[in-house]
Amino acid sequence: MKLQKTQLSILVGLTLMTGLASAATFDRADVRYLSPSEFAQRQPEDPQQEAFGPLNFDSEQVYNQYNPDASLPKVEAYMSNWGQYGRKWSARELANVYDTVVFSFLAMCGTEIGDPDITSAVQSLKKYTCNTDINPRAKKYEVMITDMWGDLAAAIPNMVEMISYPENSDFPLLTRKWYEGQSAVDHGALGALKKLKQQSPNTKMAFSVGGWSLSHLFSEMASDPAARQVFINSIVTIFNNYPMFSQVDIDWEYPGIKTGNNISSVNDKDNYKLLIRELRSALNAVGKNGVKIAVAAGAPQEKLDASDLKGLIDEGVDIIHLMTYDFFGSWHTWGLAHHTNLFDYEGSEWSIDKSVTYMIEELKIDPKNIFIGYANYSRNATNARISSQSPLQGDHLDPYDTTGKYVGGSWEKGVYEWYDIEQEFLSINPNSGLSVDKARHAGYQLLTDKEANADYIYSNEGEFFMSFDTPRSVYAKAKYVKEKGLGGIFNWMADYDTGYLVNSAREGLGYTKQSGIDMTQIIYSCGENVTNQQECEDLTNLTGGEEPGITLQANAGPDISAALIAGNTYEINGSASTGESITYKWTKKSKQITGIAPTKVKLNQTTSSRLQVTITDLEEAESTVRIPLKLTVTDINGDTSTDSVVLKLQNVGDNHPPVAIASANKDHVNHGELFKLLGKDSYDEDENDTPRYQWTQVNGAEVTLPYKGRRKNLTIDTTELTNKDDQLQFQLTVNDGLESDTSDIVTVEVEGSAPDNVAPNANFTVSGQLEIGQVIQLNGSSSTDDKGISRYQWVVKDSANQSVSVNGADAPHGSFVPANVGNYTVKLTVWDEENLSDHKQQTVNVTESETGGDYDYEFPAGFGSYAAGTVVKFPQGVYECFGDWAAYCNNEAFLPGVAADPNWITQQWRFLRSE
Repeated sequence: MKLQKTQLSILVGLTLMTGLASAATFDRADVRYLSPSEFAQRQPEDPQQEAFGPLNFDSEQVYNQYNPDASLPKVEAYMSNWGQYGRKWSARELANVYDTVVFSFLAMCGTEIGDPDITSAVQSLKKYTCNTDINPRAKKYEVMITDMWGDLAAAIPNMVEMISYPENSDFPLLTRKWYEGQSAVDHGALGALKKLKQQSPNTKMAFSVGGWSLSHLFSEMASDPAARQVFINSIVTIFNNYPMFSQVDIDWEYPGIKTGNNISSVNDKDNYKLLIRELRSALNAVGKNGVKIAVAAGAPQEKLDASDLKGLIDEGVDIIHLMTYDFFGSWHTWGLAHHTNLFDYEGSEWSIDKSVTYMIEELKIDPKNIFIGYANYSRNATNARISSQSPLQGDHLDPYDTTGKYVGGSWEKGVYEWYDIEQEFLSINPNSGLSVDKARHAGYQLLTDKEANADYIYSNEGEFFMSFDTPRSVYAKAKYVKEKGLGGIFNWMADYDTGYLVNSAREGLGYTKQSGIDMTQIIYSCGENVTNQQECEDLTNLTGGEEPGITLQANAGPDISAALIAGNTYEINGSASTGESITYKWTKKSKQITGIAPTKVKLNQTTSSRLQVTITDLEEAESTVRIPLKLTVTDINGDTSTDSVVLKLQNVGDNHPPVAIASANKDHVNHGELFKLLGKDSYDEDENDTPRYQWTQVNGAEVTLPYKGRRKNLTIDTTELTNKDDQLQFQLTVNDGLESDTSDIVTVEVEGSAPDNVAPNANFTVSGQLEIGQVIQLNGSSSTDDKGISRYQWVVKDSANQSVSVNGADAPHGSFVPANVGNYTVKLTVWDEENLSDHKQQTVNVTESETGGDYDYEFPAGFGSYAAGTVVKFPQGVYECFGDWAAYCNNEAFLPGVAADPNWITQQWRFLRSE
């Protein structure tokens, strides 16, 4: 991940007290270029001068909510600690959006400048967080925050206020707050992250150490046992002090490869493995077994090899964040290329599939450890000339034109951030999909490389090229993740998205939408060169185009132990095997069968994914029988893959059931504390039995069970729970691998320590027919607060930004009737009893009425607003509401087709005609 230049950072000091005002106008004369004066607006040389540029929250936020599904791959995102400055970004919209948010970046004290163009974080380390005059505890190699002001004191827009005076100017005090931990931090980026965790308890929090410009010291640290100990101790301390974190991301760019001014060594890969081994051991020693270790890895093969990723996994790494982006940029002077393409294409050097295939097939890495990245930003080129649209072929000149202008971008040269691409270049509508905004950029085209399965924008006349991820390409990558059985997908970075891209990732992985916009037409929007809609859908769904087959891999499942019983059927499941149109063949390894004659082992369904094994009789069978089996899968091309599994059967005539004894090291804990579930006292009288342990939660708010509960002892972290009193119950089941199991239950009381008041969380749904003249219902009852919502306010504006009357504008439930076609902005603001507030905003697209006929509504549309004179079409015919009893037209008991007595209908409904 590349750390961008921090604007208005701690070096500004107290000028930040007034530095978070609304954005000023910024200049953009030509989207292809950033002039020197425009670049100076974005990144002024004087750190005391405020930066101006495009802002994320000037774009519509369209984050959908999706139903959780533990069986699907995960979605993660990096977020920066510098987006709060010029960009004025905050994580206010991210509740329940990502499975994990990775806070970036922390760094080691002693770090020197790795990239001379990106220096502010190193300067901040030296001047503040690692300066022993301010922080006497600081040690070289200790992991520290990089922006004391921004991380601990600043106001984060719409999330936390600025720390009060005089604390805001007392940097030694801020340092003490860092060491005091989460309970002492309520401001800055960490305070905002803490609030996000309160709003979204199921969202995991991680922190990342290093990054492109902060990797200078990794090689030196990893080579020295004492230095490693300082580094590791500081990470363990962060987990102890900040229980909201449950994952660390090591972003060493790059082991064994010299980049910039960073130190490197031929011994880096071996030292890296030592570092991970010692870090995993240290975390386990303090009960942090459930903490995950992630590493960021470059996608090119030479970087994969230099890191020995398989060795890192063996030592304790859980997740590889494969940085499958930046394949192209201003440094790429040897022709045009895609920035984050899924597949290879003619002349390409890198692709996501190339890296993933190498990792799985050559490095033998479990796909579940691999997370691929997508980019919420573009890589651009000027003076670009394309000779082939698909596969992409072309060239460009150096990144500066003859007048001294830089390649166009949002805040950085040659990089447009997604929200700015959306504002400047695109037209996006749930009904019509995504396309280039031709009214603003005539001659610009959205194009799709069908071989690479990648999208880009190109202007032939303007000779401008922009490679970027679209909702379509993100969806395709997510489909790829699911089909390959990868662990998940992530983005660089959350600061840039407005919802369209993460929505697409969720939908590609197979999550079901709970609320929000319809993404279908937006996702299935290919470039102008793809003129057949079926071809577009095939490309996006990975069912057409140039997409190679799924990796061929036999998987016979885990070894099985069971009771030896004549005539019993044992099932062996090979359905986890992967490949394109595979067939199955099961065989027994007769020469390796022990304890019984091979002829007495009968195989059934040998060409199915699920093999059935039967023991015909037990004559002369020994007490233990061992049956090795082989699975061979063959794909459509005739290629094969094999795997083996052992079925172990034991005579249970004298078997004793195991005894499950569940306990905990604490029967009462405060919220945020760890406790251990203990199965160590369980036993089995049969010495040869191999007990299997399974913990499940049977009562209380759900917590994460490490290792899926399949350990004798587990460490439970209560941080993820809502901060309130709760009673948790867990059941331990012990199975001897044969025919017996027993269970026991343990209870742990959790005492909440919630603050006096937590800000509310605004949430609402929209229902009804989204058509002119129809009543659109607004339901804000899903908004939450620790002490209850005290006040609601609905604001609706039409596409001309004119206010629309809302019925029930100050109630949990509201409604409005649109008069015109277009996008309506619906905003709900909620307050608690202490006047803390939160808001949520959605866009509703209103279309022409499709009901037809001479009536006002087609039931149930408009129900609740019927009055005398309202004409409504029911399945039974068209009726008019009338008379003194017209108020009962809004009572279900008196509706046509519903009322128990027809006479009840005629008091307020006049039949007009059949329809």
